[in-house]
Amino acid sequence: MIKYNKETKRITVRSKNGISIHTPDEILYIEALGNYSKIVFKEAQKPRLIHCPMCKIEKNLDSGMFFRCHKSYIANILNIRELRKGKSTTILLANKNEIPVARRKMKSLIGLL
Repeated sequence: MIKYNKETKRITVRSKNGISIHTPDEILYIEALGNYSKIVFKEAQKPRLIHCPMCKIEKNLDSGMFFRCHKSYIANILNIRELRKGKSTTILLANKNEIPVARRKMKSLIGLL
C-alpha cells in the first residue's frame, strides 16, 4: 500500500518487507504489473514491488504531483524532463527512462506541465 501524508509531505510505502518513507520527488514513476505495482525511484535504489493495484495507488497520491499518463503508468510530474511526440508519445524522465502517454491523456498532461 502507498499513502501520501499532506501534513508531512511524505509518501509511505508498505510491503511485505516493511515500511519505507520517501519524499514525492524521490519517485520517478509507478508501473502496473497485474495486481502488483512497481515503484521506481530516482536514485540507485532498487524498485519496490507492492501488492496493490494502480487504482488504489492513484487515489492515495497527490494529483498535483503525480499523473496517470497511461493505463499502466503513473508519472511524477516533478521528474518529467521532456515530452516526445512521434508514432507514439512518451515522457522522458530524469533517469532517461521513457514511459508511454495515452493519446487521450495528452491535453491534460500538457496542461499540468
